[in-house]
Amino acid sequence: MDSSRWNLPFPKTYRPSLLLQISFSSIGLFCIFMLLAAFTAVLIGLITGQISFGLPFLLASICVCLLSPFAILACCMYIFNLFWMQLKLVQEGILFITLGQRLFTPWSNIISFRNHRTIPEMELQQAAEKISVKEGIRRKIAAQEVAWWYTWWIGRRSTYFISVPQIVGMPAWDTSEMELYVRKYAPQAFHQGK
Repeated sequence: MDSSRWNLPFPKTYRPSLLLQISFSSIGLFCIFMLLAAFTAVLIGLITGQISFGLPFLLASICVCLLSPFAILACCMYIFNLFWMQLKLVQEGILFITLGQRLFTPWSNIISFRNHRTIPEMELQQAAEKISVKEGIRRKIAAQEVAWWYTWWIGRRSTYFISVPQIVGMPAWDTSEMELYVRKYAPQAFHQGK
């Protein structure tokens, strides 16, 4: 089969399904509600004096001041990320977008596709540089654009792998529509990834 004759549309975007977004959002909102309820109960117990000083007071204070707000923030960020996440196939390469970062690699930079612990990922020949995606597309190199507030999470390490959660709506690289794009635009990755 001659892959050069295939007419594959660009851009092609993969996102989590609406049902999945609603399901995970419901679970996240339920967790937020339960954390707020626990936060409020502990706060009322502290104010009314029903929680005495000592170890229970210390544990309740830690829960109120540290754990609940961060857990609520983490749930909110997870929900926002679920709606923000997408994988775009463009003529120049592959663009993966999440809340806080955008990763781009040209088709020619991909050396293999594999499933690592059930998570599909692309192995890159050259690490993604910390530059804007627009600059990466212009220079035809891998780029990792990271928001200032997200840098602490991923650090400053070089990115030789781009992991894409299966919830983006795509199974393994070589068992889906993605295989057609790989065969046509990055055949070197398809053959090495087998």
